[in-house]
Amino acid sequence: MMIIIELGILFIYCLGSLFFTRISASFLVALLLQITYSCLGQYRQDKSFAILSTIIYGVFSLFLPEALLFLPLLIYNLVTKEQLLLTGPFVLLFFYFWHDTGIFPMIFTGFGVLLSLFICYQKRQMQDLQERYYKERDEGRERELLLEQKNQALSTGQDAEIVMATLTERNRIAREIHDNVGHLLSRGILMTQALKVSEKDSQQTEALEALGETLTEAMNSVRSSVHDLHEDFLDLDIAVRELVKDFTFCPVTLEIGNHGHIPRDVKYGFLTSIKEGLNNIMRHSKATEARIIIQEHPGLYQLIISDNGPVINDDEEKGIGLLNMEERVRNLKGTLRILRAEGFQIQIAIPK
Repeated sequence: MMIIIELGILFIYCLGSLFFTRISASFLVALLLQITYSCLGQYRQDKSFAILSTIIYGVFSLFLPEALLFLPLLIYNLVTKEQLLLTGPFVLLFFYFWHDTGIFPMIFTGFGVLLSLFICYQKRQMQDLQERYYKERDEGRERELLLEQKNQALSTGQDAEIVMATLTERNRIAREIHDNVGHLLSRGILMTQALKVSEKDSQQTEALEALGETLTEAMNSVRSSVHDLHEDFLDLDIAVRELVKDFTFCPVTLEIGNHGHIPRDVKYGFLTSIKEGLNNIMRHSKATEARIIIQEHPGLYQLIISDNGPVINDDEEKGIGLLNMEERVRNLKGTLRILRAEGFQIQIAIPK
């Protein structure tokens, strides 16, 4: 839109040359030639076409001097197309054909050239300003995204530290209850049983038996609470990473997909299966690399343990570890598959 306004201003200014010339067929042809040249220059932006059209316009100017009256508009098109070298010949042609008409046409056209150059300068300044604006906007957006990523990473790290601190504290509480309260209850149960054996009064024996049952029930309740307190807050991701960190037999690639809340029995089923799988790799495989994948699908939880060790014969008897793993998966109503192509792979799927 701005280009149309600038061309319109210069076009109206060039029509002022009618003050020192007359309307003729030549002037109308020159007017149509300039309009065509300007329109084609805006339609085709390639440099080769711009140079060709300018040369054609110059050839017409040799036989149609009125075309040089639109020199300000012509200078504008040449400068915006970065064809500064072509401006000199047109200026010389203008002076050659119009120097006899007096000083007024020279001043009028010269002022028009200065106007076109000023407009080109302002246009360039505006383009530079826009480029700086877009550059600063993009850099600002990039810094904003980088800051968001850093904040997200910081938040994730803080969440992980909070989870670890919570797990550590809950495990400490569970251990304290187990070591102190559990041992005291165990000692009370043993003392009650000893008194019951030595006591001959039936009423005292019944009282001691009731006391023993109460202490046993309290002991079972403490054990259940400690078990739940210790196990419900197990972080499967952290536990698996610790197992992989401590496994030095061969490099292990760990891939844990996004997952929600995994039930406790599934987490411990996966954890014990991974322990057994890593133990089998260390004892029975000559693998140089292993891979563990944990994924959650819409209908099931999946665990894949694979290595690149030598293929075992299909008729080979399963070891105790694999049998225990199968039984554990079966108790979770899941399925276990063993693949022996290009290494050894265990696939476990637990339905939700």
